[in-house]
Amino acid sequence: MRPILLELENFTVYRRQMVDFSDLNFFIIQGRTGAGKTSLIDAICYALYGKVPRYKGTNPQEYLLSKGQRRMRVRFEFSVKDKRYTVDRLYEISKPQVVRFYEGSKPLNLKVKEVEDYISKILGMDYETFTKVIVLPQGQFDRFLKPQRPTERREILNKLLGYDKIFEKMNQIIKETLNDLKGKKRVLEAEYSNLVNITEETVVNMEHQLENKKRQIEVLEREKEKLRSQLSRAMEKERIEEELSNKKSKLSELLKEQEQMQKKQEKLSIAKEISGYEHFLKEYEQLEKKSDELIEEKKRLESGHIMYKHELQNVEEELKSVEKEYEKLGELSSEIGHLKIERDLINQLLKIEEKIKQTTLDLEEKQKLKENLEEELKHLQENLKSKEDRLSQIEKQLKDLEGIEAKYAEAKERKTRYDELSKINLEIQKIEIQMKNLEELLKKLQFEREKLESKLFEASIHQIALRLSPGQLCPVCGNRIQTLPALSEKGTEEFTHIKQELEKIRQQEQKVISDIASQENRKKDLEQKRNELVDYEDFYKTYSQLKEKYETFLKLKEEEKQIRKQREDLMPRVLKKSEELTAIRTSLEHLNKDLAELNKGKQELLERLSRKIEDPYKELLAIERELIERQEIINQVQEKYKKIRDYRESLKAKLSIIEEKLRQNESDREDTRKKLGEIYQVLLPAIKKFGNIESLKSLCVPKEELQKLEEEISQYNMSVKSLQEELQSLEKALAQYPQDINRRSIEEELRSLENTINQIYQEVGSLSKDLQQAKENLRRKKEVEQELTQLTQELQKYEVLERDMRSDHFPDFISRYMLHSILDRASYYILKFSSGLYEFKLVDDERDNLYIIDRSSGYERSVLTLSGGETFLASLSLAFAVSDIVSHNAPLESIFIDEGFGSLDRETRESLGEFFEFIKLNAGRMVGIISHLEDLAEKFDQRILIEKKGDQSFVKVEIT
Repeated sequence: MRPILLELENFTVYRRQMVDFSDLNFFIIQGRTGAGKTSLIDAICYALYGKVPRYKGTNPQEYLLSKGQRRMRVRFEFSVKDKRYTVDRLYEISKPQVVRFYEGSKPLNLKVKEVEDYISKILGMDYETFTKVIVLPQGQFDRFLKPQRPTERREILNKLLGYDKIFEKMNQIIKETLNDLKGKKRVLEAEYSNLVNITEETVVNMEHQLENKKRQIEVLEREKEKLRSQLSRAMEKERIEEELSNKKSKLSELLKEQEQMQKKQEKLSIAKEISGYEHFLKEYEQLEKKSDELIEEKKRLESGHIMYKHELQNVEEELKSVEKEYEKLGELSSEIGHLKIERDLINQLLKIEEKIKQTTLDLEEKQKLKENLEEELKHLQENLKSKEDRLSQIEKQLKDLEGIEAKYAEAKERKTRYDELSKINLEIQKIEIQMKNLEELLKKLQFEREKLESKLFEASIHQIALRLSPGQLCPVCGNRIQTLPALSEKGTEEFTHIKQELEKIRQQEQKVISDIASQENRKKDLEQKRNELVDYEDFYKTYSQLKEKYETFLKLKEEEKQIRKQREDLMPRVLKKSEELTAIRTSLEHLNKDLAELNKGKQELLERLSRKIEDPYKELLAIERELIERQEIINQVQEKYKKIRDYRESLKAKLSIIEEKLRQNESDREDTRKKLGEIYQVLLPAIKKFGNIESLKSLCVPKEELQKLEEEISQYNMSVKSLQEELQSLEKALAQYPQDINRRSIEEELRSLENTINQIYQEVGSLSKDLQQAKENLRRKKEVEQELTQLTQELQKYEVLERDMRSDHFPDFISRYMLHSILDRASYYILKFSSGLYEFKLVDDERDNLYIIDRSSGYERSVLTLSGGETFLASLSLAFAVSDIVSHNAPLESIFIDEGFGSLDRETRESLGEFFEFIKLNAGRMVGIISHLEDLAEKFDQRILIEKKGDQSFVKVEIT
């Protein structure tokens, strides 16, 4: 990511400032403490991610917005791998944040939350990584190079990489996990102590007891079935006896009802005779009922007719009263018309005043916009002029370097021989180091061989002793052996092992001697080639000067190309701003004209109004209230008139309906009288035989009851016959059972046997439950043993981790690993910055002794001996390395170093000029140094100067 242009509006101390990075490569951001240097970096972070490291809350805008302002805007243009992007963030109080993102000049339709993800994808790093690598604390790297105590370098490294917080979190997790595991182990050990007495033998004994109980139950169950069979026969006999007694009782009861059944038979005969008149009797009864209902209806209708007639007279009188009120409504309608006209005029007056207010606001806004455009146009024109001036300077410098391409091409051909010489010198140095290492290895092998030869001599004495026996001559002293000490066969194995190890050492020793001879021959060959190329040793200085001029020539050409392109980009912008300014001025003229016309229209309306209006809004409200009151009076009278008239009509309709119903009632009563006379003539023969109509009604039996009576008589006769037959069958069945069978004695015996069986079942249930619990306990005991084993192993791992973290073994291992990675990368940068002269070397992993290797002489020296300028190159190389490691080699084309050179004294800072040239030529990215030192700013060709005046800061970009 390479910054191109940063525009700020009401961002911290910047009201309206623009920073143009397009011409900057190696520059300083200089200003006094509190001037707002770091705020420029905050603005870049805010533009890209919508947040800044200093304010970690969810709403950083309230801290970033300039005091007393309501609107903040940050626009940042940058490039990644020569592809341009622009992000524009606008924040206004009480409004949602607006973010616009452009790829080149093409806007992308992204939501606010999607912009951060998209930018992270483009840059190849998220917000946390970006904030770690965009600004690097130079002071930390100075202390990293020259720590005051041995452990400080690793502490600084862990802090730079963010590992200190990770280690702290790991420590916390390990301790919490360890406490959790110990707690679980205590719980399992307590559970195991309760299960320790449960064994396989206990379970087997309980299973045998359970099987014996089950066999005992089987024998008793067979005895129980025999008793149940006997009880069943006894109960069947009792059932037959009881049923026989019941049947006899029922038959006796039925015979008592015989006289009553005869009376029911007579009633049935009369009912069948009268059943032919039943339909006429029902119809006669219905007609009598209908006649009574019609008489009642006539009375009710006559009463309603009188009531509605009286009500109609009252309504007619009330209607006459309301009609008089209705005639007075014309005067109210006229007053309402006048009020509506006055209301419309006041409404028009209010609308014109609103337009005047809005037009005045638009005029102020356009005037402000015009001033902003004039300022932006002035800045663009100044920027365009600076580009033109710089082009003139570049053309002059290119003219001075004319012919450098041919000279450099010629020098490159000669450099191949010099490079060959440099490679030979480097190869000779490597061979000397390898020979030195081989000689040291040879000494170690010789020492090991001598130790093994001594051990072999001792072991061989043991072997001789094994072959001797009492009575033989001693090969050492010559005396006869009386007794021998006890010797083990283990000595033979040791003797064989020592011989094998000694043979391996001798083979290694021969190989090392051979390797030393080979390296010596190789060194001689290289020294001979070096002597042939000795004339090229002094060529490097001339070549370096040509290369420096040639690279300057290329950079000037590239800069010329970029400035021409930037000039081409600026010219349309200047033209566009000029057109916008012209359009704004035209718009201002139109708005002034509109405002004059609106004031004229307002005056005309005031003249049309018949009275002076102090407050149009109050007058409008008063008229509206008066209109509503008059309209409500009209509506009430109209509604009342309509309601009474409708009610009168409804009363007339009801009277008409009642009169029609009275006529229909008279007709229906006459028809009913005729039908009653006709039916009476039909019923006359039955009336003469059985009495009057009421007697006939009492003798009538409903069809269902008649059928029920027939069924009852038939059922009675069948029941008597059936009981007589059943009595004969039961007496025959009872004769088949013996007389001496006793149900009670069998039941008592069966009850005793069932109690015994139930008791054994309870014992089986209890034993089964105990057996199941014992099996479960045994299974759980095995699980607990396994869990305790696994938990103990896990606990041991975490105890080792806790010890490693407590003694800093693991953090030291990580920091040593990262130190090697960073130093490898830092060596790459310091080689570039020093034109291949220096590289880093870590001499002692335990004490972290850091050295610088001078490749021209092969001399190694501690970083503590570095000069001020060399210290800066070394710390800058480390800063670049940390940046690459943390960003995972993302395309970070720019870097800012906070308070760079702050640790150097004034005298050392004076001598930094030549080192700046190394960095400018070899950095390969934009480098910005943030510093408050004024004398340091003079050493830079490119400067961003920040000056604070009151509560505002102003930015000025200088290129000399």
